Amino acid sequence: MRCLLWLACTGPLLLVGCGKDSASLSDIKEWLMAFPNPSAHPNDPVLARMGDNVVRASEFRSYVQSRLGLLGPRAATTDRRQWLEQLLYEKATDRLAREAGVQIDPAKRLMLAEMEHGYLMSAFIKQIPLSDDEMRAYYQIHAREFIPPEAMISHVRVGSPAQARKIRALLEKGKSVPGMQRNKVSQTPSPRNLSGIQFVNAVFALKPGQVAGPLQTRWGFEMVRREVLPPSSALPFEAVKEQVRARAQAAKLVAIYSHTRSTQKLEVDEKLLNSL
Repeated sequence: MRCLLWLACTGPLLLVGCGKDSASLSDIKEWLMAFPNPSAHPNDPVLARMGDNVVRASEFRSYVQSRLGLLGPRAATTDRRQWLEQLLYEKATDRLAREAGVQIDPAKRLMLAEMEHGYLMSAFIKQIPLSDDEMRAYYQIHAREFIPPEAMISHVRVGSPAQARKIRALLEKGKSVPGMQRNKVSQTPSPRNLSGIQFVNAVFALKPGQVAGPLQTRWGFEMVRREVLPPSSALPFEAVKEQVRARAQAAKLVAIYSHTRSTQKLEVDEKLLNSL
C-alpha cells in the first residue's frame, strides 16, 4: 500500500510484545479489531467498514480538514483513498498503544489536539521489544541506510580576490594547483570539519566537479571543488545501534498493521467517498 510509505520504514513481519507481557500476533489482531463503533446516526452515514471497525463520513471529513490545516498545500494532492487508509492506520495503532498502557496526561490533551496520534506512537514504539538478533537482522537488510553522508573535496587557500579568480578557473577545468589538498567532509559538523555548518552546507550544495569559494574556514579563505567520492561502507552496527532499534521498532508496527489490513475485508462506499 503506497500510503504505508508515509508511516515508517518497511520491514519483515515480526511478532511484537506490548507493555509488560508479550503478545502473540493473534492477540494483536484481536486488539486491532476491538475498537468501539460510533453510534449509528441517520445523518452520518458509514463511509468504510473493516471488520468491526467503522469510519463515518463526519469523522473522515474532520480528519482530512485537520490534516490539511497541519500539512498545508503539500497535502492537497493526496487522494481520498490515501486519507482513508491513513485514518484506518491511526485508529488501529492508537488502539495498540492504549492497550499497551500508553496514556496522555490530561493536562496536555488540549495542547496536543491533532498531534495525539504522533504522541501515542512516539511513546508506544519505544515499548516494542526487540532482541539484539532482530536488530542485527534489520541492520543487515538496511545497511546502506547507515552510510555516513560525506563529500570528497579538493581545497586550496587563497590570499586575494585576484588569486581566487585565477584558481577558480583552473579548478573548473579539473586542474590541480600548488598547495591543493584532498579531504572528506562529513555532513554533520564536527571539530574535524574545516569549518562550521555554513562551510558544510556550501560543500554539499555542490555537484561533483563544481567549484565554490572563497569560503571562510578556521585557516582563512579557501577555494573548494567537490570530487567524486568512492562508495563508502556503512557505519558499524554498534555505532548506529540506537538508530537501528528505533527504525526496526517502527518497522514491526507497520508490518503488523499491514498484515492485518491485508487479511481483513475493507468495504468502502465509493460514491460517498468521492463526494466528501
